[in-house]
Amino acid sequence: FVPIDFDVESLDKLLSAGYDSRAKTVFIWEGVVYYLTAEAVNQTLAWVVQNSGAGSSIIFDYLYAEALTGEHQRAEIRRVQHSGRGSGEQVSFGIPEGQAVGFLQSRGYTDVTNVNADDLKKLYFTGVNAGRVVAPAYAIVHGRK
Repeated sequence: FVPIDFDVESLDKLLSAGYDSRAKTVFIWEGVVYYLTAEAVNQTLAWVVQNSGAGSSIIFDYLYAEALTGEHQRAEIRRVQHSGRGSGEQVSFGIPEGQAVGFLQSRGYTDVTNVNADDLKKLYFTGVNAGRVVAPAYAIVHGRK
């Protein structure tokens, strides 16, 4: 277990904890990026490309940038932003809808796959779960080094 504050530290902490940068690795970055600065997201994505073995990949969930502000802001985002003021955990990062593939490709990733709420609904919310709501402001993206 290697705790990290992505806004002030780098994944170099993994190296000092014994991570083998030649190893093929899957980085699962769940429930994190929307709380980070754009700089922290970019630095972490760059670190994975520069410090992991061939075939490594990253997968993470993210918010659409449009969901963070203005007329497209969702009620749950407003609640999280309001409650985060006291904890210091502000929801602040998003990727514009439809741009996640280009976002990762421009940072050195290939074989990028983006899965949105409609995709998730079709894949996983069938049968007794067909009526469940999947928040349309979130998506999941996967890219390979």
